[in-house]
Amino acid sequence: MTRQPPETPPQRSPQHAIIPCTIGLMVLPLCSLLWSVSWAGAVQAQSLGGTLQSTPQAGPLGQTSTFTPPPPPPDRDSPGRRGGGAGRREHPPDSPGPSPFDLFTPPPPPPDRDAPGNRGGGAGRGCGVGSQTLMALVPEYHQTLSSGGEITKVWGTTIAERPTLWFYVPYAAADGVSLEFVLQDQANPANDIYRTRVVAPATPGIVRVALPDQVPSLLPGKLYQWYLKARLQCQASQPGSPAQVVKEQINGWVQRVDPNPSLATQLQQGTPPQRATLYRQNGIWFDALNALAELRLADPNNPQLTEDWKRLLRSIGLEALAEKPIEKKPSND
Repeated sequence: MTRQPPETPPQRSPQHAIIPCTIGLMVLPLCSLLWSVSWAGAVQAQSLGGTLQSTPQAGPLGQTSTFTPPPPPPDRDSPGRRGGGAGRREHPPDSPGPSPFDLFTPPPPPPDRDAPGNRGGGAGRGCGVGSQTLMALVPEYHQTLSSGGEITKVWGTTIAERPTLWFYVPYAAADGVSLEFVLQDQANPANDIYRTRVVAPATPGIVRVALPDQVPSLLPGKLYQWYLKARLQCQASQPGSPAQVVKEQINGWVQRVDPNPSLATQLQQGTPPQRATLYRQNGIWFDALNALAELRLADPNNPQLTEDWKRLLRSIGLEALAEKPIEKKPSND
């Protein structure tokens, strides 16, 4: 008679494994414990497998819009030099944890070469203010030309019909300084769109120039050049000597762009902090800066807003101005 091999017992999955036990006073408790550990491990493995398959969902206002500002006419140029004094340290070693304002990346500037600008002066120019000068809170771009030279562009975008521009003024009203703001179009010769006197702050600080309602709306896609001019009459260094008059001027460019329908809807439905983030995510500099400045003025003791302000200025190399006081109201007449 041929001897048949014993049947192979069916295989069981780990979560259905049965541990054979011999019923006895000493063995039964140990077997129960082993079975419980085996069952719990199987359930945990199944739970972890489910967790790895889940995907978090982001809300619509938290998503980065795909809006890209349209390029200006290729035959126009807005180079400029925003200024010296403040160093460029994008992320110093001792910087705090990540913040959404670290992600601001200015869009490419227009390809102009005809109108270089100046974000701020180099050395201090008058009446004991040291090395500080007028400074525009605007991105600065350095571009090397094919001829070997270099130009510096001072330029930012807005979606506002009448935007607000921000400047650091190192002079106080008591210094006897006179300030003037001018906005011009690109006609040849240029036409003044707006010209106004700017009131110097009580102490050196950051001021704003808000275009009033009577100024014509900026046209989308057009470049407009702005100027901030200072005239400072210093006291005579010696009796009988004439007073010294110091003049300073900075200039740059602003361009209005149209948001796409998705971004426009998000901005309309968003809260002020959400709008500030949306402006920043889409490279809309003037509106991002203005929105965050308004939030800081409304809540000056908020440490997160203070840190976001510092990071936003750091993104354009002006972190040295982050601690300067901000005037609460527009400084233009």
